[in-house]
Amino acid sequence: MLPGITTFLAVGILLGIAYRRYSLNASDPWILVCLLLAGLALRLYVGADLYLHPWDERYHALVAKHLMDHPFRPMLYDNPVLPYDYRGWASNHIWLHKQPLPLWLLAGSMQVFGVHEWAVRVPGILLTAVGIWLMFRIGQLLFNRKAGYLSAALYAIHGLIIELAGGRVATDHVDVCFLFFVQLGVYWSLLEVKTGRWVYTLGAGLAIGCAILVKWLPALIVGLVWGVLALGRKTYSWKTVLLRGGLMGLVAFLMAAPWQWYTQTQFPLESAWEKAYNVRHLYEDIEGHGRPFWYHFRKIGRVFSEVIYLPLIWGLSRIRWRRLNYRELALLVWILVPLIFFSLATTKLQAYTLMSAPAFFLMHALFFQHVRQWTVTAKWQKGLRWLVLAALIVLPVRYSLERTKVFTPVDRYPAWQKSIDEFDRHVQSQHPQDSVLLVGTGHPIETMFHIDRVVAYEQVPEEAVLDSLRAVGYVVYREKRGKMELVKDDLGTVPDGTVYDY
Repeated sequence: MLPGITTFLAVGILLGIAYRRYSLNASDPWILVCLLLAGLALRLYVGADLYLHPWDERYHALVAKHLMDHPFRPMLYDNPVLPYDYRGWASNHIWLHKQPLPLWLLAGSMQVFGVHEWAVRVPGILLTAVGIWLMFRIGQLLFNRKAGYLSAALYAIHGLIIELAGGRVATDHVDVCFLFFVQLGVYWSLLEVKTGRWVYTLGAGLAIGCAILVKWLPALIVGLVWGVLALGRKTYSWKTVLLRGGLMGLVAFLMAAPWQWYTQTQFPLESAWEKAYNVRHLYEDIEGHGRPFWYHFRKIGRVFSEVIYLPLIWGLSRIRWRRLNYRELALLVWILVPLIFFSLATTKLQAYTLMSAPAFFLMHALFFQHVRQWTVTAKWQKGLRWLVLAALIVLPVRYSLERTKVFTPVDRYPAWQKSIDEFDRHVQSQHPQDSVLLVGTGHPIETMFHIDRVVAYEQVPEEAVLDSLRAVGYVVYREKRGKMELVKDDLGTVPDGTVYDY
């Protein structure tokens, strides 16, 4: 618990310094530095686990490891010695279950830092740290510095974003990578509308293309947000909006289409299956994640704190169709379009609407400013105002503590991971040139990530299959009752007499 308490104290001190400096000078650059350091400390703490998490980090990590050697051939099992179903994303060969960009980022990180759990998490940690700065800039450009600072603070401590960056929950690095490119696209869209410079049109299109290469067509939310903002710019005619929007879409298409064409031509079965599988999420309960329509509306009360409904209702109440505030309308579009779309889909996961997190944070910050400006005289009114203000701060902090678990003892290095590391040393010393097959293990994906030349499976094939694999040079191990045993050969003997604890 000591590292967690230390992290909590450090984050508290940094946030306190940021608030103090803001009180003295709202233009002080150290305010944002403190927010960045606080957010980075929480991300490093959560990302320090010395094992791969089960859903979905271990799969992303193994595919990324194989991309280091074959960047255009995404593979889960790079050497599937047992038959497999190409439709089974948790056990197949060619792996198109996710778009490639986040996996390339993970592979690049491991090229630089080595094949290790924390190297897998470096991209998510860095992208969400940069996201704190982007959050401030988006808030500043759309509204004011106060909104930028508060929304950046909410982003820095947000529990789900931190857990995703640390790989603890599905779908980990993919979702934070998607969030980053959506943020970047909105940021460049704001600069495009503010300055009218074509370079930002190209930048926004590039960000949309990158977001498509992370999580497919939900990336188009950036185009919708830009469209609302562009319509609010008085110097933009309809022709200008269509021209710039068309250019933005063309850049995004040129960025994302080649990979879709490549996978469709090189891996037609897997590509067709995954495209159909993605569409099935809209009308089918996939893997037991079917939820009722109101799931996401209820879930935002946990993801963004129970008080988030007040800013949302307040934001909706401010819409005046005869006199639109296009900045506030863009914020609501950013929130409501994903919320409604994914509510209509049958399959639902909590992180599906994370792309709207910056808009939720900004709405939260604006409502906080609004409540602070209430003109009240009666004691009960003053009490109500302070109660609402306290809730707007305390509840997000409580949610951050729940998610980051800084006060909860955490097993950073579980026994099964120690066994994998011990088995790795055994393989390197006893079978330096051999191909090794491990069967009956509860952690096949993690084993293959950590140990080269090992092919691991949860199932145990028939003896005849094992004999045929031994005949072509495989050394076969089996996990049995908590121990790793070298499987007997066809003469009924154990080649080196090894019984290995696992």
